[in-house]
Parts: sequence; structure tokens; C-alpha cells
Amino acid sequence: LTLVFVYASETTELSQKEKESVTPEEIFRSGFETLSDSAREGIEAGESDKVVSLGNGWEGKWQKGIVRFVADPSNPFEGRYSLRVDLLSRASDNRGYIRRTLGLKPGTIYELRARVKPRNINWVMSFATLELYDKSGDHLGRVGSRLLPYKTSQKFYERRLRFFTPEGTVRGTLSLSWQGRPINSGVVMQPSMVWVDELQLVEIGPVYPSEPPYLSEDFEGDVLSGWVLTEPGADWNAPAPDEADVYNPDLVADQPHSGKQCLKMAGTWGMLDRPFAESITDCVVTAWFR
Repeated sequence: LTLVFVYASETTELSQKEKESVTPEEIFRSGFETLSDSAREGIEAGESDKVVSLGNGWEGKWQKGIVRFVADPSNPFEGRYSLRVDLLSRASDNRGYIRRTLGLKPGTIYELRARVKPRNINWVMSFATLELYDKSGDHLGRVGSRLLPYKTSQKFYERRLRFFTPEGTVRGTLSLSWQGRPINSGVVMQPSMVWVDELQLVEIGPVYPSEPPYLSEDFEGDVLSGWVLTEPGADWNAPAPDEADVYNPDLVADQPHSGKQCLKMAGTWGMLDRPFAESITDCVVTAWFR
């Protein structure tokens, strides 16, 4: 069972339980320093080239329009290269993704960290997803979250997204996907692209055990204990990420229903999860909202 509240937030603090018992462990990092020579020259993928190898375990997949994958030495966040994805078609949406397979543990919370910078993109969607599999290769499901809410940024900004894996998970295919088209500027369409760098997957710790009472939350503590911020919040109308920091979740003493505090939620998108180690059936969930 996952109890979900949808709300807006850009960052959140680790729970006290996590601070005391878990040291986050980096299990994967890609600065895109070792992509293929072809990727450094630029690999264009259209209808005749649906999947391309980028090197170091990465693939690029075309789905619609025309996209180009480039190991870009001119605009890294760190190191020598970032990965740049150009959205080239002006007549239709451009859709594609990069993907890579990783080893994972069952019943575990992971955090994906990435530095991203979009430029001149009218988004249809942008997601980070993990397709999860067991040791027999059976598909266990998909977890994911929105990756890029902004059309343009003048600098790299960090996205942190949390996922949790079901029992039986041994591996996952990590995908970063985009669909959009260049922005019109009068009669001129500016180049449309997104850069990605310093991508990490960090193991936070195990999901929380199922012990009655399964959940009793009055939001009276100093931090949100036991909750996982799976989607950082944002205001989709904000033109740049620097304008979204007011949408952090907050424990406030602003007219709570009972006690001294309540949870304040703002913005237009976000997700807060409470994952459990096993399914809970025939349960009743009650909450007070204002």
C-alpha cells in the first residue's frame, strides 16, 4: 500500500529515522564522460534509426519527430562533457528518451539526482522512470515522476526524485524521456534542447515496515518523519526554476485542525508518499483538509 498526498515541494529534509539509521549510498553515477566517439560527433535519430547506442551502457531511442544526442564539451555542469538532446523537428512534437539498465534491491527507497538545463522547449511531457524486473525477467511495474517542468533555464539546476521498489526486484531500466517542440519567438523558432549531467542513483534505505497502527500522523514533529518526497513540487506557470522555491512543504502553526501544527501544501504539482513493506487491505484512511 502507498498512501499518497499530492502537493508542491522543491526539497525536503530526511526523516529523523533516516538520519539516525541510514547513510545514503551512491550506487550509480554518470557524468557522461565516456560516451562513444559517435555521440561526441552527434547522433541524429529519426524514423529510420529508432534506437542508437551512445556508449557506456546508454541507449537513445527515437519515437517521434527528430532528435539528436550529443556528448557536449561546451556546456558541462562538471567534468568535460554533458549529454545534450536536441529537439529538431519544427513541424511536430519531438519525442525520445535515453535509457540504461541498473542492478537494484527489493523493498528499497532510491533517490535519483540529476543536473538539468532546458532551453526553449514547449513541453508535452518530461519524465524519469524505472521499469522494474525480477530475476526471471518478469516485469514488476513502473515507477516514475516528472523531470522537467520549466521551458528555459539559464543554468543547471538539480532535480531529486525518489522511487521505491517492490519485493522481488533485482534490476531496473532507468529512462529519461522528453516530448516537446521549439518555442516560437515571433516568426523565428529558437533552437530547442536539454542538457543532462552528473546523474546519480542513491540508495536511501529500506521501505518502512508495516506495523499497526499503520499510520497515525499529526504533523507535530520537527520534520516529516516516514514520508518520501517522490515528486519535487513546482508551479508549472513559473518560467524558470529560480521562481519555484516558495513551494516547499512546511509544517506550520497556521490554524491546525488539532494540536499545534499542520502540513502546508502549495503550488500546482508534487507528490508525497508513505511506502509500506507489504500490502494492507480493508483499511480506512481519514484526513482533514482546508
